[in-house]
Amino acid sequence: MTIGALDEEASAYVRELVRRAQGIITELLGSLLIGSGALGDYVAGTSDVDVTLVAADALGQGDKEELVRQLAHDALPCPAAKLELVVYRADNLKQPKRAHEYELNLNSGAGIRELVIYDFKKDDPHWFVLDAAIARDRGIAVTGPAPSLLIAEIPRDQILEALRTSIDWHRVHEATYLTVLNACRSWRYATEGTWVSKTEAARWALSRSAHRGLIEAALDARRAGEAVRVGPETTGGLLSEVLANLR
Repeated sequence: MTIGALDEEASAYVRELVRRAQGIITELLGSLLIGSGALGDYVAGTSDVDVTLVAADALGQGDKEELVRQLAHDALPCPAAKLELVVYRADNLKQPKRAHEYELNLNSGAGIRELVIYDFKKDDPHWFVLDAAIARDRGIAVTGPAPSLLIAEIPRDQILEALRTSIDWHRVHEATYLTVLNACRSWRYATEGTWVSKTEAARWALSRSAHRGLIEAALDARRAGEAVRVGPETTGGLLSEVLANLR
């Protein structure tokens, strides 16, 4: 049986990942599929697999390192572009102001530079606030209760601030067409209060934006599985347009 929009191979991968995690984390309260797999926009071979694990207690350093040893691509090959795994302590997800305080952040996959962060203070908090908000509303429980029973509702003002920070981040970092799709999803949330996939948000924005051609190009790149780089002069107008609507 597949999970969300994942294919059979990716679904089996997630189940094995969770099985291994259960053998390391003393009390794993829940495991969630988030991202494109949960939002109905998974493209085999080009999308990421995004998984959130919720532990009852803080993890010791040894357990964190064992998770990396057993779940990184070299030990458990990821069939997607990469694995994005975040492990949280349950108490932190129950407090919106601490939703970014994770235990482990692991990005691993074929052909990418592996990212392992054990200390949330070394990371940008806004990404994890947004992940928690989306996971609560649209995540799929692989094991454990529904996401809304694990993650507290994050106030709209806090989400909008995280979205504004993400727009600022995209202004100063190398842009790809994913920048465009993420901006469209931010705009859709700010307008309608709902989380949808990047593709659905971009289609929604087509009739509202002054930058239709850029959005169409981003959708084409998404369908082709291409992370096409574009300059800030190309995305700047759309980012300003979206920022004006984040209220």
